[in-house]
Amino acid sequence: MTPERSPRSLLRKTEGTAFPLHTLEAIRDLRRYLDRVEADALRRARELGASPSDIAEALGVTRQGVYHKLKLLDVRAPRRAAETEAAETVVIPELEPKSE
Repeated sequence: MTPERSPRSLLRKTEGTAFPLHTLEAIRDLRRYLDRVEADALRRARELGASPSDIAEALGVTRQGVYHKLKLLDVRAPRRAAETEAAETVVIPELEPKSE
């Protein structure tokens, strides 16, 4: 979705029947917007301690559906720098076992 398009303008475009391709574009953009809103709400709900059962009830899906959504969010989430950087090994000569 382009930043200048609001959900309200997208909804208005879905009501027009004269140009169905424009309606379909608006639906696509609205879905993308709602996916982002849902992802943010899922993350926030978990941060605040909501259980998968609570989230499932709010969304009207099964717990397994929530676990699937959370798994997808985890895969899409950017990894922290510490997790993505290769581990470095530092050797301190004074502490190395001496080979005799």
